[in-house]
Amino acid sequence: MKVLLLSLVVLCVLCSSYNLMIGGALGETNALSYPLPKLSIVPGTLTVSGLSSGAYMATQFHVAFSKTVRGAGVFAGGPYYCAQNDFAKANAGCMKVASMIDLDSIQANVKEFERQGLIDPIENLKGQSVYLFSGLKDYVVFQAVMNKLKDQYSKYFGITRIVAHFGSIASHAMITNNYGGKCDFFGSPFINNCDYDAASEVFSTLLKEYNGTSIPHVEENFYMFPQKDKYLASSFDEYGYIYIPKACRTTQCRIHVVFHGCLQGRSSIGDVYAKNAGYLQHAELNNLIILFPQVTTLAKVNPNGCMDWWGYTNEKYATKEGEQLVAVRNMLLDLGVTDF
Repeated sequence: MKVLLLSLVVLCVLCSSYNLMIGGALGETNALSYPLPKLSIVPGTLTVSGLSSGAYMATQFHVAFSKTVRGAGVFAGGPYYCAQNDFAKANAGCMKVASMIDLDSIQANVKEFERQGLIDPIENLKGQSVYLFSGLKDYVVFQAVMNKLKDQYSKYFGITRIVAHFGSIASHAMITNNYGGKCDFFGSPFINNCDYDAASEVFSTLLKEYNGTSIPHVEENFYMFPQKDKYLASSFDEYGYIYIPKACRTTQCRIHVVFHGCLQGRSSIGDVYAKNAGYLQHAELNNLIILFPQVTTLAKVNPNGCMDWWGYTNEKYATKEGEQLVAVRNMLLDLGVTDF
């Protein structure tokens, strides 16, 4: 157990009707009551992205629900099902020692998941787009691991439109053009200002129509909501965050899910990641709803609030039966995503 906890310390740095209740019970921001409001979502516009453990989660959600998800942005992650339900693999090969990653073995698991109906058919991924980012000074998840993901997406999943940005001096962080530490800084909240709008690059890669102009987010359109009942999973926080542009109250909108990394959830840094990772400045002009599921700490198995990418929830964590994937799917269903 001591080895496990030590490894997790290392891993952490991977690490319609609204029913509004203004001034939520926690005094943080506006609050939505449960369940989430039913909105009008443009079919076929769900996209996802994430950093570190959230990057692995984004890839898991992308592959598991490839019929519904139309593209992914991955910051400092690795191949789908890299850990193969094995923490030792997660803590070594899936972070630094890329030579330990056997894509053929993983693909055999992928095919079996597909046969059992645990993931959507991989054929759905062909024709989709993916954005990948890895910093030259990322000493947590090495670029060789991200290259394995690139190979998986292209050679095994048949994705031809892959935009990869691997030339920045960035450390292990979400990258912005206006917030955070220096580009090569390593530390909380793991948001670095590299004079590069990475969230915008994700959207321009994944969205068919996109306005890249940045405008401040509207505070009254940022909400927290209860992650309870069918939105609850092992290690999920009591609350999540969501941004709903004003226009989305009366018109069809697109939707994007952002998965944070370890030590970046509400219980660690409040709404700092959700508000400052660079996504919200593009929401209003693009009629883009942005959902931020939140993970908190879980004694012994997840002390740093990481998304589950190695199996601490259940052995089917990377499939449509994974606890955390199911909870996020339920959020999206209630919001109006109809093509699951």
